[in-house]
Amino acid sequence: MKVLTQDDAAELLKVDGLDSFVTERCDQLQLVGGGYTVSSDTASKTALAKFLAHLLLKQPEVCVYVTGWGLRPTAEQLDLLYGYRRSVGETRMLTEAPLHLFDQSGSDALGSILCLVFYFALEAWVFDVAGTTMIRISHDGRIETRSSGRGDLVDFAGEPEKYLKALGARAA
Repeated sequence: MKVLTQDDAAELLKVDGLDSFVTERCDQLQLVGGGYTVSSDTASKTALAKFLAHLLLKQPEVCVYVTGWGLRPTAEQLDLLYGYRRSVGETRMLTEAPLHLFDQSGSDALGSILCLVFYFALEAWVFDVAGTTMIRISHDGRIETRSSGRGDLVDFAGEPEKYLKALGARAA
């Protein structure tokens, strides 16, 4: 896992700005399914995070761009997120370096960051570096997927209840 500033992320993506990249890609990609809300129980959040990490890392590089915190302060424990980031040598605050970059060997780290996003009611965008898939995770656990193609992640987003049940997880 690498952690990048918005400027470093824009350079990686070869765009003028990270927020404009997210907005433009969302406008260009098709919404898959109607979205869903993850259950509030920890086991379901953990199972979903691990499953999404597995599906996402079929791409060479995946980003988790944390865009919102402080929206549900009673649900947050950012010290744990910062502690996890420090364990990989990252000392900057989210305001300085909000993007987490994972390669295909980073499934456990991606799953862990997604767990923290779910557990602490953070807002995040998850996307592949090519910009073919965008997942919006809102602080209330609502997840929306946009994509330009087909594949396992699109299949999951189209019928999340089917896959969540097989994982022993559930939608809210």
